[in-house]
Amino acid sequence: MSAVAEISVFTWPQYPPLPPVGEAVLVCVPIHSTRATARLQIRTATREILAAWSGVPPARVRPQETSCGPLFPDLIDGTAVAVSFSYAEDTAWIGLVRGGAIGVDALRVRAFAEMDSVAKLYLDPQRHREIQTSASPALAFTLAWTEFEARLKCLRRGLSEWASGRHPLSSPSACTRVRRINDFIVSVVTA
Repeated sequence: MSAVAEISVFTWPQYPPLPPVGEAVLVCVPIHSTRATARLQIRTATREILAAWSGVPPARVRPQETSCGPLFPDLIDGTAVAVSFSYAEDTAWIGLVRGGAIGVDALRVRAFAEMDSVAKLYLDPQRHREIQTSASPALAFTLAWTEFEARLKCLRRGLSEWASGRHPLSSPSACTRVRRINDFIVSVVTA
């Protein structure tokens, strides 16, 4: 895979500048509330960012809600803005890209009792073996899991168990960027 541009990361209430078409940005939003309130917080932040980019008042920036998250079609110069959200404890993440698709997933690095069985059920056999033999299984799992979830979100698919044979998430056009931000692994997949 060829080298890709490093993804820009902003912390809310910092607004990212309007990126070129196809260039993703990531916004970290501190949250201190329930999941329902967090959903409202990041949707409000997203509307405010998109309003700043488009010159449209935030109240008029309305997403098309789908089972895989919001879409903002034809918002900026006739270009759709794809959005992906991830929630990780006290932090939420917003991934945005113009003229493409995006998936974001974030997770703290930490082992948990069912880690091996989750990896076996959902990740491909090669990744499962890599986690089992890693010097740091928690880190290996977190890297594999966040990429898997981000790829699902980018392809607008739901979570499903691994089916033997062809990998259900192969996409030659998808590009993955992984960042370690504080104690989070954040994977961003764009297509």
